[in-house]
Amino acid sequence: MFDVLKVDLLSFRMSKKTVATLGAISQLAFPLVVLADLSDTITQFQGYALQAINFLLVLATLVFLWGILKYITAGGDAAKVAEARSYIIWGIVGLAVMASVWAIISYLKDTLNISGGDNTIPKY
Repeated sequence: MFDVLKVDLLSFRMSKKTVATLGAISQLAFPLVVLADLSDTITQFQGYALQAINFLLVLATLVFLWGILKYITAGGDAAKVAEARSYIIWGIVGLAVMASVWAIISYLKDTLNISGGDNTIPKY
């Protein structure tokens, strides 16, 4: 009964009529995309990006602090010291990358004269 509904995705091919129909629908929807307010979309994306940056900044800080704690408790063991150093390095790299992404978003916002959104450094 359900054999009719099974589709082998590897051998699935669209007919020319289906491709033409999808192309026509996408062309009809294109003006809606062009007329959408780009500023609102960018401001919304910026809000999501800054929330993700805040979370990743906290995460990178925790990785860095975890590395410091592991370094202190390594007790001179070379393998533990190497592991702790890798945590510290990756924590610093994460902090640098997130700060750079925040700066790029702020620069693009100022360059494109987009108002709205809060692109200040988070204060907790």
